[in-house]
Amino acid sequence: MDTAEALPYPPWNPGGELGLALRTAADALERNGLRPTGTHRLTDMTRHQRAALGALLGCGMVRPQVLLDLEVLDAIFRGKYHLAGGVVEACELALGRPLVAA
Repeated sequence: MDTAEALPYPPWNPGGELGLALRTAADALERNGLRPTGTHRLTDMTRHQRAALGALLGCGMVRPQVLLDLEVLDAIFRGKYHLAGGVVEACELALGRPLVAA
C-alpha cells in the first residue's frame, strides 16, 4: 500500500494521524494470524502522529520512536471505543480493507 494514500478518518483517528501506527499494526496482525500480540517499533513519527498516538494511549509521546503494543491497542479499541473486533477492526476501518492472516 502506498503510504501517501489518504485513509478515512474515524473519530478516534483525527486527521488520519494514526495511519502509520495502524498500518504497522495491520502488517503485524496479518503476520500473526490476526492475533494482537507483541510489540512493534515505530520510527520517524511526526509530532502530529506522536500527539495522536499519545491521545489514543492516554500519555504523552516525546521521542520520534515508540514501541507499539498490540495487546494494549486491542484493549483500548475494545474498551474505550467499543469496537468489538478491537485493533483488527480499527485497522480495517482505517485502511478500508479487511485484514487477511498470512
